[in-house]
Amino acid sequence: RCAFCNFTKDRRLMFIKRLDRLVEELKIVSARGVRFIRFTDDNFRHGKGDLNDFSRRIIQENISVKWMTMVRASALERVDFELLRASGCIEVLLGLESADPQLLANMNKNATPALYARVVEQLMSVGIDVSCYFIFGFPGETAETVKKTRNFIRRIEFPELPGTLSWALFPFSVAPLSPVYQPEMRRKYGLNGYMDQWAHDTMTSKEVTGHIERVFNALEHSCPIYRNDHLGMLHDDLSPAERKRFFLARHRLSKKAISKKLSRNEIMETFAHAFRRSN
Repeated sequence: RCAFCNFTKDRRLMFIKRLDRLVEELKIVSARGVRFIRFTDDNFRHGKGDLNDFSRRIIQENISVKWMTMVRASALERVDFELLRASGCIEVLLGLESADPQLLANMNKNATPALYARVVEQLMSVGIDVSCYFIFGFPGETAETVKKTRNFIRRIEFPELPGTLSWALFPFSVAPLSPVYQPEMRRKYGLNGYMDQWAHDTMTSKEVTGHIERVFNALEHSCPIYRNDHLGMLHDDLSPAERKRFFLARHRLSKKAISKKLSRNEIMETFAHAFRRSN
């Protein structure tokens, strides 16, 4: 597991739900009027490799739901992305964490920035939105690795594609039960502290906040993840281009709000301008 993660799993109690059962449950909730479904597994179908079969079954059974899920990038390498979109997939969440290969190795992430970029582009090219998690400040992080991740996010914004990139920028936390919390890894990285107060050989928790704020302000063609949006409005009432303009207008306002209080007129005019461009 990832070195920063404190999820505990008893693999004796874990199982992958049979595809037939999962499809039947989707039919039941769809019949009750549910239109949006978010699968909360941290790796949908546990990387079983049957996402294409799952997508085909949704189409064949005429299950009219839109769905979202978290999955590992490596589990998407042999996926038919057009099929995934046709089945109703509207968002995929990926735990990318960093664009520095050494940091990814420190985190025990078995992936590469090249894989991440390829998967993100393929998803967004068919109109599937991509949400990404990034962690800043893990042992080995420096100002240069932060810049590398910032520049990577800029490269995968792909403003010309129908999908939209969103992200959450998390500060590293020394979480109990995580591998990096253990004495051996603490000694390896010179790591001291607990939860959100820490220091190691290459960065401190006081420094990481400024790095995250600078990354936040540097990104122009993507936006933060918002989980309380009205999904019906976003995906039924707005076109992909309108949805993207809405997200980016909100992000511009968020950046302004860091340094000043926004007026109601400024907020309304920003959103009005975003939608006026579509007419």
